[in-house]
Amino acid sequence: MVVMKRTDAAAPVAIPPPAPVPAIAAPRMGSVPDPTDVLFDAVYELNFASSTWEAAGMCAETLARALNARTVVIHTHDLERRELKAIGASGDGDFDIIGMSGSAEDDLIASAVLCNQKSVTMRFEGELPRMAPSRLYAVGAPRSVVAVPAMVWGRCLAIIEVIDADERFDGRVADSAAYVAERFAEFLTENAA
Repeated sequence: MVVMKRTDAAAPVAIPPPAPVPAIAAPRMGSVPDPTDVLFDAVYELNFASSTWEAAGMCAETLARALNARTVVIHTHDLERRELKAIGASGDGDFDIIGMSGSAEDDLIASAVLCNQKSVTMRFEGELPRMAPSRLYAVGAPRSVVAVPAMVWGRCLAIIEVIDADERFDGRVADSAAYVAERFAEFLTENAA
């Protein structure tokens, strides 16, 4: 906008507008990607998995990548023997938990999931409780575990554990794992022999 100022009766003089004030740049915060973008595309690949072990590995790897989790473990749940068996894992560390099995009733995390039939979040400060499953010691003492059941017809066929997900995803971990658990349960029912 140009402001006109009269200096005498005959000639108006133009006064230039003030120089723009430079904007102060706010520090850039890293945006948090939406994990569902990664999960949706990757879980579609379950259609091409040739075995339960391969599908479990795909689910574990996808969740670990999408949630930036330290470790993800996929267990099958044997309804008759009431036993958990780790069939898929992904994450940091040098651990060998694939094939580990144990009683679901004696497992602190699994028993909570099976009793509630919904996701369970556990936070640990310092040492793990004595009742903690041996796999948590194998992967290193976690700060948090989100465990989600893969339910079909009111029965838990599998449990997915997300260990130490990125804190920026705290509000999305259970929902993201539940989405993958639902797709994994569908895979298990469609490919049961």
